[in-house]
Amino acid sequence: MAVGFFQLRAERRAGEPLKDLQKAVGNQHSKSASPQRGEKHTKGEQIASLGVSKKHAENWQKLASVPQEIFDGELKRSQNAGSPVNTRERQF
Repeated sequence: MAVGFFQLRAERRAGEPLKDLQKAVGNQHSKSASPQRGEKHTKGEQIASLGVSKKHAENWQKLASVPQEIFDGELKRSQNAGSPVNTRERQF
């Protein structure tokens, strides 16, 4: 999948807060920690409420988990080669 450098950086930044979302609100054994009416229960529901597809969220979170040095190095290699970034051929 070939994408532009700016788009890839934007997707990485979008993935940063997504990877920090809670997997579930509260403890399943604690009644006091149950979500209030209208609150999103799971990470998937929280992401869906943002209008982001599950596949995009997964890809963006993977990009966000790549160490900055590796990410920048791969982008620089692609730029120096004059080729678009292909995420299937890269470490991320």
